[in-house]
Amino acid sequence: MRRCHLSIGFLLLLITIATISGCRLPFCPGSENPYVVIDSPPYRPGLPTFSRIIVFKWHASPGHAICATRYLLTALIDSNGVYNPEFDIIGDLNANPWRYEDTWSPWMPYSTKWGTGCKACVEAPEVGKVYLFAVQAKDICGRVTQQFELARDAFIFMVSPYTYP
Repeated sequence: MRRCHLSIGFLLLLITIATISGCRLPFCPGSENPYVVIDSPPYRPGLPTFSRIIVFKWHASPGHAICATRYLLTALIDSNGVYNPEFDIIGDLNANPWRYEDTWSPWMPYSTKWGTGCKACVEAPEVGKVYLFAVQAKDICGRVTQQFELARDAFIFMVSPYTYP
């Protein structure tokens, strides 16, 4: 039994060191990529409308030790650089993540205790346009979200001057 306590203690020590030294462990349990679940505003099927200023909140996926998150907010711009509200931007983000690298916010340490890396207050630039908001997670092994899903870690919505979340 004592050996089990030492292993858990050792793992906690490694996690602490990894978090302090840049969010990466030298070995990685499991193989799944991390993700977050957006809690607020609650997902509504169809094309929800929000005001220009929106507060998004999210939590870590079960079983992952997330140490950082970042988010993006972008109008639905297709691969030709043209605004297109019908464009499958989540599919494009999953297939061509390099196109969006300059759109992401900086990585923020994730801590529900201190309220960091688990929420963002964003302002959509234009009323009447359709936008994508997505959150990417990084775990203590350095793995990041690879596939985004609508209603989980990505929202598509329209900005209206009359609607509030």
